[in-house]
Amino acid sequence: MGVRSWIACNEKWRAAFAVGLCGAWSLQMHAAKASQVIIQTNFQSGYEGMFSRQGRKPMVSASPSCSGGASVRFEVAVPSKRSEFVFRENTVQYNQDYWFAFSVLIPGEPGNRKENISTVFFQLHGRPDKELGESYRGPIVGVTFKEGKIKLGLWADSKPNSNKGKGARHSVIPRPTILGDVRENSWMDFVIHMRVDYRQHGDGLFQIWVNGEKKYDYKGQLGYNDKKPPYIKFGNYTPKFNNMNNPEVVGVSRVVYYDNFTMLAGYNDSTASIDPKCRNGVPEGGQGVDIKPPSKLELNIVR
Repeated sequence: MGVRSWIACNEKWRAAFAVGLCGAWSLQMHAAKASQVIIQTNFQSGYEGMFSRQGRKPMVSASPSCSGGASVRFEVAVPSKRSEFVFRENTVQYNQDYWFAFSVLIPGEPGNRKENISTVFFQLHGRPDKELGESYRGPIVGVTFKEGKIKLGLWADSKPNSNKGKGARHSVIPRPTILGDVRENSWMDFVIHMRVDYRQHGDGLFQIWVNGEKKYDYKGQLGYNDKKPPYIKFGNYTPKFNNMNNPEVVGVSRVVYYDNFTMLAGYNDSTASIDPKCRNGVPEGGQGVDIKPPSKLELNIVR
């Protein structure tokens, strides 16, 4: 056992003693830390300094709102392909557990129903090692909607340079992985538990619940071998809206609403404790919520 391993083992010996050797206990230590609230907001006040943004400005909207006060509207239209919040400071450290909970509403508008157009509304993004010649790659985690379906993508690469060599940046789950149907004009609740470990036989993890039901449970390699850890983005990223000559997207927009966003670091013993439960405001089979035009107040939080 090396010096580092001995120190780590020595620090954990009390917990390890209850179940056996420290080496056997190491894989269970992810859950040993109490959870820490990194971000928790219903977008009504006090959140402006939490995020930076990319692309078109998100807008505060009084309706729809699950929390009773406000939601955030992310809208894209040609030639803008993204409207997103970014957590660059609140990075997702390697080999640590993180929990995310949020509510999303996708209106039943023509732009949202366009065929063969994918929108990423939650993603974990890597930071390229530019000194090695890396450029920005696709996300490590991408939760999308396309043609009325919610889909999931997970990627990994253990090599220091993900842009070169055989097998660079590979999907670690089947494609497409469909989580379920989009419930138009109704709040959908998401809870995500993840741990990033880019090693080939690493201890990575990704679990996702939609409307209180576990939809996917993955264990294994997850993430890229970057010097700096990845970060979270959410909102509306629709790549095809970048092309002004694409007749599929000219004259339409694509809209995503967010409410009740939470990010925890460390152990969490129950998804119910952070589940927003916005879906409970609209009965199954109901007509959904009344969507009104957004307010004129824009989020002025560019850093």
